[in-house]
Amino acid sequence: MSTTKTTVNPKRLAKTIRRTFIIERDCFIGDERRRRGDLYIPGPQWDGGYTAGNKRKPIWPKIAQMVCDERIDDADDYVRYNIDLARRLVPPKPPMPNHLLSRKRVTDYKESLCERRAREIGEAVSARQHAMDALERIEESIRSTQQDDVYFGERTEPPISGMELRRAALSRLTSKDSDIAPLFVYCAAMFYGWPEIARRSRIKAAYLYWIRRDAYDKAWPGLLPSGWRTDAATLYEEFCEKLLDGR
Repeated sequence: MSTTKTTVNPKRLAKTIRRTFIIERDCFIGDERRRRGDLYIPGPQWDGGYTAGNKRKPIWPKIAQMVCDERIDDADDYVRYNIDLARRLVPPKPPMPNHLLSRKRVTDYKESLCERRAREIGEAVSARQHAMDALERIEESIRSTQQDDVYFGERTEPPISGMELRRAALSRLTSKDSDIAPLFVYCAAMFYGWPEIARRSRIKAAYLYWIRRDAYDKAWPGLLPSGWRTDAATLYEEFCEKLLDGR
C-alpha cells in the first residue's frame, strides 16, 4: 500500500514526486561522491523545468498526470526505480526528471514489479539474519574480552551477562561504522524496552522501513513494534520536510 495513490490531488502528487526525486537523487550523488571522491561531477541540478519555445514550466504536474494515467499505484516507488536504473549505468549518472516520462520505463517498471517485490522480501529476510548474526558475534566478542580481562587480572567488577550483555552489544550496533540496518537496532531496542538506544536509530529506521514497508511487514513478523507503520509514516514525512527545508 502507498500514501501516493493515483487518486490523490494532482498538485499534492506532483509535490510528493518532486520531493522523493530530489531526496533520492541527492542520496545518489552523495553515494557517488563517497565512492569516487573529488573526481565525481554530478551534473546539472535541474529542478524539473522543460522548455517549450521560450517558456519554462514545472515538469512535475506532467509526471503526476502520467502516473495517474498509467495507474501507477506507488509514485514514490516509481521514482526510486528510475534512480536505481541510473545507479546501474556505466558509469552511474544521476537521472533528470524528464526521464520519468519515458513510456518504456513505465512499461519496464510494471513488468518488473512482481520480481522486485520478491527480491525486496528476500533482501529483508537476509538483512534480519545478518543483523542477528552480527549481534551474536558482538556478544561473543564482549564475552571473550571479559574472559581475557579476568585472566590477566585486569577486571575487578563482575562480568556482564544475559540482558546486560545483549544491551551492550546492541548499543555497539548503533556506531557510525556499523553496517547493520538501523531498523533492526530500533526494533530490537523497542522489543527489549531500551528507549534510549531506540532513539539513536529512530529516524533512519523510519526511512529504511517506509521505502520498503510492504517487504519488511512480510519478512519481519513479530519484530516490528506495534503501530510502527503509522509512526514510521509520520517520521518519514518529518524527515523529508526537514531535508527539503527551503528547497
